[in-house]
Amino acid sequence: MQKVRFLQPGPQRCFQARKHSSWAARAPGHAAGRSWLRSRFLAVGQSRGTAHASEEAKDADNPLIRVSVGAATAVLDLFRGSRGQAGPKARSAPASSLDEMLFHLREDFEQHAYFVTGDINEALYDADCLFEEPTIRFSGLKKWQRNLKLLVPFFVEPTIDLKRLEIVSSSPPQLQAAWRLRTQLKLPWKPLVDVGGCTDYLVDPDTMQIVRHVEAWDVSPLQAIMQIFRPPPKQ
Repeated sequence: MQKVRFLQPGPQRCFQARKHSSWAARAPGHAAGRSWLRSRFLAVGQSRGTAHASEEAKDADNPLIRVSVGAATAVLDLFRGSRGQAGPKARSAPASSLDEMLFHLREDFEQHAYFVTGDINEALYDADCLFEEPTIRFSGLKKWQRNLKLLVPFFVEPTIDLKRLEIVSSSPPQLQAAWRLRTQLKLPWKPLVDVGGCTDYLVDPDTMQIVRHVEAWDVSPLQAIMQIFRPPPKQ
């Protein structure tokens, strides 16, 4: 298979379209959840593979961030106990074109709120898809799905607000979504997680499946992690 050279993913285009209309998706109660924080907290002790050139990856190697990640993981493990949730329902709708891919990704956001429910269209992704976030990097759709279950008991009425979703390149095929995630966590001090970001979806032109799922945030990794330790702002 010919190696595809994708556009460099990142926040350059992500935070330039604030005026676009948005659509807020609210997670169904007690659904399997998108482990926005947990997937990042799992970065402690994990190999990050090849060094990422972005500032987010450099930040992730900061000892202070690694300590904060470890502390946040310990807090969640302490309160999580043995609570668990069922996995996402399987759906099958493979894409045959970028337009179809765009349609199904929008459906995953607007109808399934996959970022906060884990109800993802598996057929859109390569089984070995590489997931990259500012504090973690790993391969495997199943691993991503397993990570989703770990935080869901802590979500309190999570929402994912889709700001923009578009095709940014047809050769090589690449799409991008801009979003805002907001949820309280079911911890005694009721912290509020409120982070904006974007996700680049890099598609293999031969299989029309997503092979890289790359996130960037509008806050630093440390700022995002520290939200779990703060009580919500007073109304």
